[in-house]
Amino acid sequence: MDELTKNDPGTKPKKRRQPRVERDIFGNEYLGAKTVFTLNLAVDQLPDGAQRLISLASSLQMTGYDLALVFSEALLMVDTAFWERKMEDLTPFEWTLHEALKDEAFRKVVAAYLDERR
Repeated sequence: MDELTKNDPGTKPKKRRQPRVERDIFGNEYLGAKTVFTLNLAVDQLPDGAQRLISLASSLQMTGYDLALVFSEALLMVDTAFWERKMEDLTPFEWTLHEALKDEAFRKVVAAYLDERR
């Protein structure tokens, strides 16, 4: 703030809002936002264990259980290597090359390779 607006009662410094602590479906605290999405799967596409769980819940007329919680928990248990492979599969080659070329040493290797090919 400059000297002219410092004493102006209409000019107040903005207060920073404290981040709100939320709780997820498992009761864990987190800051920020979470993404909610819908799974589009037929029951017969699910693994056998999930199919049996749905069948059992239906036949026993279980109430008070949330299938979304079960699938959320299952997603949290998926191995990190799966998600890394998926990211590699979905990342375009051009983007990977662009990121790699930011490294000076790699850029020199590529330039040398291209010079050899001429």
